[in-house]
Amino acid sequence: MSDSADMTGAPTQQKGFFAALFDLKFEEWVTLRVAGVLYVIILALLGIFGVVAFFSLLFEGGISILFALVGVPLGLFIAVLLIRLSFEATVALIAVARNTESLKDKS
Repeated sequence: MSDSADMTGAPTQQKGFFAALFDLKFEEWVTLRVAGVLYVIILALLGIFGVVAFFSLLFEGGISILFALVGVPLGLFIAVLLIRLSFEATVALIAVARNTESLKDKS
């Protein structure tokens, strides 16, 4: 709702992050502000997990080496793909909601 205008036609001011975070009427979208940062944090955690899992399995020996070489990269790829798809779906849903809201405000 921050990109829309109020009833007088003047543009509304976007609230600060913490004001929007505790907006009990849910008039501001916080998700779009934190999506990129949260995505990077999740990717970093997945990377750390992947390195730890890779070396843990590598030092186990036997069939674990094969799983470390094939399973860990494949699992990380699938995890990153699913996380990216969920973030894109969430952002797209919010974009649809914003566009619908602006159409409602125009009528």
